[in-house]
Amino acid sequence: METPCVYFIQVQEPDGMAGPIKIGCSVNPSSRISALFGWCPYPLSIIATAPGCRVAEGFLHKRFAQHRIHGEWFRPEESLVAFARGLGIGGTLPEDIPNTVGSQSGAANPSHSILTAALRRAGMSVRDLAAGMGVPEPTVIHWAHRLPEHRAVQVAEHLTSIGIPTSPLDLFERFPKANA
Repeated sequence: METPCVYFIQVQEPDGMAGPIKIGCSVNPSSRISALFGWCPYPLSIIATAPGCRVAEGFLHKRFAQHRIHGEWFRPEESLVAFARGLGIGGTLPEDIPNTVGSQSGAANPSHSILTAALRRAGMSVRDLAAGMGVPEPTVIHWAHRLPEHRAVQVAEHLTSIGIPTSPLDLFERFPKANA
């Protein structure tokens, strides 16, 4: 199986101006750009790639949401262009972006990777979280492994905003179930 990549593809407009940037995820960004050539009236180029999963792509979409034009296309504002340039071709995503690609535990459990990345962003560890909630560290790890990926994203966003919760209810039972 091929490794998925987060990619940044940019439209090169005829007047020499940099056009919109598409942030996507594919196991083969080169074939993805070929597919896009068919409908785009201007040349396209891959400006950055990094091993990355759909969760990482989604976090990048949120990070640059203020520049969104439509769907996965973004205005080439300086913060986005600088991020892509810094990443380069075959780069590594920063640690604050949840990514299940290239991680032993994350490959098997995206929810655990999402939560540990959120804890790092909040300046915490699993041990800090367990101590703050008054539960053993293995209990937090067990909860993280049982969370569906979409709920782990919600929990990660909540964690980043509140810091260490004081009870398990604050963290894991705050969110409605998908079918509720």
